[in-house]
Order: sequence, then structure tokens, then C-alpha cells
Amino acid sequence: MIVLIRSILANHSYRLLAVLHVVVIVTMLVLVSAYVRSQSDKAQIIILIAAGVIGAIAIISIFYLMRRILNVSRLMIASTTRIADGEFGFRITSSVESQSSELASVFNRMASTVSHTISDLSVERNTLFTILDTMADGVIVVDRESIVVLFNSTAARILNVSSTGMVGSRLAEVIRDHEIIRLSNKCQETGDVLLGEVEIPEVRKYLSVTATPLDNQTGGVLLTIHDLTSIRQIETTRKEFVSNVSHELRNPIASIKAITETLDRGALEDGDVARDFLARIYRDVDRMAVMVDELLELSRIESGQEVVDIRPVCLNDIVRDAVAIVEEQSSQESTTIVPQIDDAIIVMAQFEKISRVIVNLLQNALKFTPVTGVITIRVKEDNNSVILTIEDTGIGIANEHLPHIYERFYKVDKSRADKGTGLGLAIVKHLVQAHGGEVSVSSVEGKGSSFSFTLPGVSSSG
Repeated sequence: MIVLIRSILANHSYRLLAVLHVVVIVTMLVLVSAYVRSQSDKAQIIILIAAGVIGAIAIISIFYLMRRILNVSRLMIASTTRIADGEFGFRITSSVESQSSELASVFNRMASTVSHTISDLSVERNTLFTILDTMADGVIVVDRESIVVLFNSTAARILNVSSTGMVGSRLAEVIRDHEIIRLSNKCQETGDVLLGEVEIPEVRKYLSVTATPLDNQTGGVLLTIHDLTSIRQIETTRKEFVSNVSHELRNPIASIKAITETLDRGALEDGDVARDFLARIYRDVDRMAVMVDELLELSRIESGQEVVDIRPVCLNDIVRDAVAIVEEQSSQESTTIVPQIDDAIIVMAQFEKISRVIVNLLQNALKFTPVTGVITIRVKEDNNSVILTIEDTGIGIANEHLPHIYERFYKVDKSRADKGTGLGLAIVKHLVQAHGGEVSVSSVEGKGSSFSFTLPGVSSSG
């Protein structure tokens, strides 16, 4: 830009000086011609004086003109330097004479064009980076030397690294996974689009990585990283679900098959044996029916098809109803259940759903608490929420099982033969969440467990 201004100024200077030189030369030629033709000494002296005056005027004019041109040149160079230094809003506002006003106007138009161009580029750049940072996929760009030139925040989150300070570093310094580095290097060598799946055990993630060669002068590779972890988890959950359902159905079906074969071989003739076998068939059928009903209920809750009619209810009434159901279903000699609830506590809930939650928790506690033990139901108000806790003095749960205790079909002791389907605590979790609450569990092996859930109080519903 400075070279352009200097060129413009030089062209103006040459034109002005050329005109001045022509005028001086013509004038001097005229004076010389007059001097030659003149015969008197007086005339010659006058001509010489005139020539000297004209020469002096020419020298002064040239000096004045060069000074003006130099001042304008300095102004333009200083203004251009400020633009080059990033002051895109700078304009020449000082008054200039008519000879250089056009040059100042051209400079200001040029500065405005540059400013608008830089502004548009900045907006496009910011828009691009915003799009990259809000993408669901990680994006990394490296040059032909494997130096990182772009690293969006999603890539940092997926790879569990910091997004600051990545640009300018080598890819091998940023990503420790050799599979991703190998994919990038191979893409550089072959120039082909490459796909690969990468497992990162440290953060337990499964990634789909696409390496695309960049067709530009600097070369490089575009790495697009898609997190497959949730998809893999869904696939694993589906496989476990099918396996668990198959396992839970296989035992009663095998039992029914064995009983029917025994009856077919002649046991049907023995009335007592036949009645016992039929009772076992009924129990197995009931167990399968309960599991199917619970699976359907859990599916409706998870899909949002189960409508929860929330309204103010007395928590103590719900607890009494649940305790009565459990005591009716249990044997005469059973663990003692001790409710400790204030009649004045009102919660926002559906009576039948929360009664089902408490029944499931009490039944779970009864399975692992001896007859001599005690199950206590406590309630605590916390701000606008109510926390209900069911404590038992049973065998307790090991710490490694606690994070999975509310998962469907999860059983702490898979070798233990019990009548449960493994769905009760999963139903508890989803019913409580449908009410806007949360579940938790704590336990000490050999001393007992404590299952808690929260419900919104009346004041928090409005």
C-alpha cells in the first residue's frame, strides 16, 4: 500500500515538475533569443536581469512545490502505515489544498474498502468458529507437518483434553492415541479419505474418526471425530436386556416343561403329586406374568406413555397403604416394619404410584433382612422437598454394586435364587423421576442398607 502511495505521489510530482521545467526552458530560450538580437548594452543587461529573476522564481517555485509534495507524501505514508498497523477506522480529516484533496479522497475510499473487507472476513471467521464449537462432532485440522491449525472444543471434550494451547502443537503431542495419529499420517501419504473406529480405554469411549485430505497449497488433513459411546452403550444395554429376559424366562419355562413331562409319564395318576406339580406350574406362570407386566410398565414409564396424576396427598396415608400391602403378602413371622412419619407432611404425588415405589423398596428390604431385623421408614423435609428413607438391618450391599443397584435385571448376588424379577428397583427409579424426584442408596456390608427418594413438597409445586 505504501509503495502504491509513493508511486501516485511520484507521478504527480513528475507532471508538475515537467510543466515547470518546460515553462522555464521556453522562457529562457525567449530571453536568450532576445539577448542575441539586442544591439544595446542596456537591453542586454535588462534581459540578463530578467533571466536571473525568472531563474530565481523558478528555483523558489520548484522548492515550494517539492516541499508541498513532500508534506503530502509524509501524510499519506503515515496514514497508510496506521492502516497497515490495524487502525482500519482511520481517515484523513485534516484540510488539504485542491491539488491533493483528490488523493486524500481516494485514500479514504481505499481505507473504507479495506475496513469493510476486514470486517466481513472477521464476521465470517467468527461465524465459522462458532459453528465449529457448537458442532456435535470434534474437528481437528493439521498441516502437512502434522501441526495443529484448528482444534474445536467438541474435540477437546471427546478426547478429554484442554482446548487451549493446542494450535501450533504437533498432533502427537495433543493426542496420545496412536490409531488416530496413524490414520492422519496414512491419509497424508495416500491422499484418500479414510475411516476408522477407535477405542480409548482411559476414558471408556468409542470414536468414529474420518480423515479427509485437504486439497490446498499447504496440504494437511481434516479429522472429524464422532462419539459412538452412547450408541455402543445402547447396543450393550439391548444385548444385556435380551440376555436377562431370556435367562429369567428360561428357568420357569424349563421347570414347567420338566413338570409336564413328569406328569405325562404317569405322575398325573397320583393326585397329591399332580396337585403339587400344578401348584408349581401356577407359581412359574405367575412369575412370568409378573415379569411381563413389570416390563410393560417400565417400558411405558421410560417412553413417557405412563401418565402421572400429581396432586397434594398425605405421605403418611401412602406409607400406611404400602405397609399394609407388604404385611398382607408376607408370612406371619416377618421382619418388623416401623414407620416414623408425621401426619402433617403433604407431598405432590400420585397415591398409587408412590405406594408402588414404597412397596417395591419394602419388599427388597425384606428379602435381605432377617426376621429378627428391623425396617424403619423415616421422612425429612429439606427446603421444598421431602426425603423418604427406608433403612434395614440386613446383610448390606458391597460398594461396587451401589452404582448399578437401580439398573433393570441387576442382582447383587446372581447365584441367589429369589422370586424377584430384578425390575423392582428400576421401576422405583423411573416412577420417582416421573414425579420430579431422585433416588439414592447407601449401604454398609453386614449392617444394612438405606434407600432414599425425594418428592416435591406442596410449596414447591406452585
